[in-house]
Amino acid sequence: MGVVSSINFLKAKKTTSTYSFYCCGPTVYSAVHIGNLRTFLFQDLVNRVSVLKGRSILFIRNITDVDDKIEGGMLCNKKSLKNFTSDNIKFFQKNCTGLNLIKPDFEPLISLYIKNQLSCVFKLIALNLISNKKKSLYVKIKPYFKYLDKKNVRFSLTTHFVI
Repeated sequence: MGVVSSINFLKAKKTTSTYSFYCCGPTVYSAVHIGNLRTFLFQDLVNRVSVLKGRSILFIRNITDVDDKIEGGMLCNKKSLKNFTSDNIKFFQKNCTGLNLIKPDFEPLISLYIKNQLSCVFKLIALNLISNKKKSLYVKIKPYFKYLDKKNVRFSLTTHFVI
């Protein structure tokens, strides 16, 4: 079993290796607003500081184009997934350009990777790292707790997400 890890980019030694920097992108059920953009400004800040510290960064930010609000919008507007989300994706990217945010090396659409995500979830269930209760999945964080700096941990030992 792999180990969940994170790197303090400010203290890590410089290496020639490339760090993968993955960030959650927008859920494109409507036009992005300033509250959404705050998240991406922070991602950009972390990315820029890492580059200034000499890190080579592979920047990946997904776009969530599958969601219950998106499905509802598609049905109400009688549009396909691509037609419903494309304008919001373009608007988001235009705002990121306007704010001079670093453009990701990859910006995959979640809809293209659903099979991969399900495969990963089923593997985690098989490894008993996720429990399935009442149509919800709960990630068991406790097995990884020993790898965390307990002084800085401020979260519950279970993360919940709905399928």
